[in-house]
Amino acid sequence: MRSVALLIVGLLFFNGISRGQQIPREILEKLKTEKLQTPQVIDTAGLKKEVEKARKAALAETKARSVIEKSIGGGLSQFGYDIFPSMPIALTFQNIPVSPDYVVGPSDNLVIYIWGNINQQLSLTVDRDGKIVLPEAGVLYVWGKRFSEVKSLIIESLKSHYSGISVEVSLGALRTFPIYLMGEVVNPGIYKVTPLINPLQALTLAGGVRKTGSLRKIEIIKSAGGRVTLDLYKLLVEGKELPDVVLEGGDIIFVPPIGNVAGIAGAVKRPAIYELKDGESLYDLIELAGGLLPTAFIYRVQVDRVVEGERRSVLDVEFRDQEDFRNKGGKFIVENGDLVSIATILPGRWNFVTIEGNVHKPGDYELKKGWRVLDLIDAALGVKKGTFFKNAEIYRYLGEGRRELLTFNLGKLLEGDSTQNLELEQWDIVRIYSEDEVLPKDSVRVVGAVRKPGRYPLLENMKIKDLLFMAGNLLPEADSSEGELFRMVSQDSFDVIKVDFRDSLTLEMDLRRNDVLSVKFVPAYFDRARVYVGGSVRFPGWYYITKGQTFRDVMERAGGFKNCAFPEGIVLIRKSIEQMEQRGTERFNTYLRASMMQASLPYASGTSAGQGGYDLTTYFQFQKQIVSDLTKLYQPGRIFVDFSDTSNWGLELQDGDSIYVPERPHSVQVLGAVRNPGAVMFVEGKGAMYYVDRVGGFSEDADRKALYVIGASGIVRSSRGKIREGDTIVVPPKLKTPKRLIIRDVTAILSQMAIIIVSLYQLVR
Repeated sequence: MRSVALLIVGLLFFNGISRGQQIPREILEKLKTEKLQTPQVIDTAGLKKEVEKARKAALAETKARSVIEKSIGGGLSQFGYDIFPSMPIALTFQNIPVSPDYVVGPSDNLVIYIWGNINQQLSLTVDRDGKIVLPEAGVLYVWGKRFSEVKSLIIESLKSHYSGISVEVSLGALRTFPIYLMGEVVNPGIYKVTPLINPLQALTLAGGVRKTGSLRKIEIIKSAGGRVTLDLYKLLVEGKELPDVVLEGGDIIFVPPIGNVAGIAGAVKRPAIYELKDGESLYDLIELAGGLLPTAFIYRVQVDRVVEGERRSVLDVEFRDQEDFRNKGGKFIVENGDLVSIATILPGRWNFVTIEGNVHKPGDYELKKGWRVLDLIDAALGVKKGTFFKNAEIYRYLGEGRRELLTFNLGKLLEGDSTQNLELEQWDIVRIYSEDEVLPKDSVRVVGAVRKPGRYPLLENMKIKDLLFMAGNLLPEADSSEGELFRMVSQDSFDVIKVDFRDSLTLEMDLRRNDVLSVKFVPAYFDRARVYVGGSVRFPGWYYITKGQTFRDVMERAGGFKNCAFPEGIVLIRKSIEQMEQRGTERFNTYLRASMMQASLPYASGTSAGQGGYDLTTYFQFQKQIVSDLTKLYQPGRIFVDFSDTSNWGLELQDGDSIYVPERPHSVQVLGAVRNPGAVMFVEGKGAMYYVDRVGGFSEDADRKALYVIGASGIVRSSRGKIREGDTIVVPPKLKTPKRLIIRDVTAILSQMAIIIVSLYQLVR
């Protein structure tokens, strides 16, 4: 049924509305009947969900580039269509206040409160005849009356039948009725609305007007006959009220296709694409765009126009002045598809000069007729104290990126020498210097045990006590009995003057340019140090020590080892050694790679099996793996000491030392040319072969005779004897050498192997 109704409406629009014909009343009545019978109509209960859906559709419509926007170009958007996504949803629902002028009709609900001698609440719905029935008071006809009139009528009727009561009347649920939203709207269809909905809000329910629809010729076709045309530009551009249209059941809101359009870009307040009415001029289009910006260049307006449907042509509309712009612009008719461009005035600023530097009011000033340098200085309220008078400058503009330098004697100018009073030109920059900017600054310096060591300006009559005060005075750890003053005597010689800061005469000594005052620390300041103890000790943390304190002293202060501690694996990192080794690490890695490459070069042509060469590539892969595994064990700055031997506990500690006591590992590491390198659980009394067997045994290229062991302390030893807990067993690979290699080749290979083995040893030593 709904599709039938929509079809009828569509046929009527295209066959009758476009020619201004009236829709027969019986057809409108049938549409109303169809609407009320169909179950697909949007009802009030589901309105919020539908409106939110419509809002999302309107937003998508607004963001998408329309065919009209693409046709006009210039990156412009169509004006006015973005109002629909931003319309408040609350305006479309039942819970908004009703004005006293609201006209009551069938299906409106009236809520009546009675209190006093009688306490009662009545909920009465206006029936199809337009009446309500009051208890005792009887029938009241309210259809067509304003709510304020109905309210008064009900109160008077009840009070005439009951004494000692008070009455209040309000509106409950409002009546709803169908309207038709057709044409160029986002979601055309049939909608139930209340009498409070105006045409603009109704359009919002349908997602708003599409960019292909007109905002200036929206038709409201009344079911009772007649039509009203809405021009939304009256509201959006001029801020005028729209016609007061009260929607009724069966009303049709029809949005026809958009009419002629033109775009306007450049120096206007609201660049956009606007819908035109017949005969609108260039001046009218500018008014739609909010008018010109103050920077608009009104003497020439450019119009891109489609000519004879085959090309775009450029037209320049020229004006003499503002008056000519208003007159001629009001007669120049804008055509469909025009793109109007309003240029801006010339960029930059004109008719000014600038003064910078040591004056009271630096900045830009109007270049007045006949102005010279002295006029500009006077306008800037004169020069400040400490000005350099022998020279000042003018930077004169010659063209884009180029300036000319002119100089004058500021002192002579201020004394009245007219030859120094140069005439100014537009965009001149006058620069006045201070003495501090030009003359060398005398300074002195303080270093050592003061709060703020550094360089300070040398002032007149400045003394040692003044410099110490500027530097925050001596630190508590300063040696006040002995200091030094370095003083330049000539370009190639200096004196060192002993200073006692406790002597008042010394503090009164005058300072000279480039003096350096050195404040020494007391010797004990450099004797203090701190070390870190971590891991399996009772009280880990930082400990301050004095010179001569040992590993044993710090361990006692740290509470000794925990039960799970592994003294054999204690790691001692010395900061000074760590810094040295980090600098050498990169050099070592570079050397190691170079050595390996050098060893492979003489035999590069014999690496494949088919050429009878030896497998040098496999050897180096093993060698790299060993380097990688050993590097994980290597810790920069580590001193290898077996702390399981308490005779080593007398090792003297240094500032920055870090001691880490690991937990007992219960394992042995096996690395290198074995089938499955990794960790094996420690078993007391077992030798190296036991652990090699546990990782799958030797690989084919293992050099079994070169096997060695790195202890938990980092010390390397032979594989003979029992393996200890935490040890690392290293199995180097063996180089395969074919029989046909001559003695010279064997010697070269062995020498390169020796280099690598020695390097590896140095890495873990």
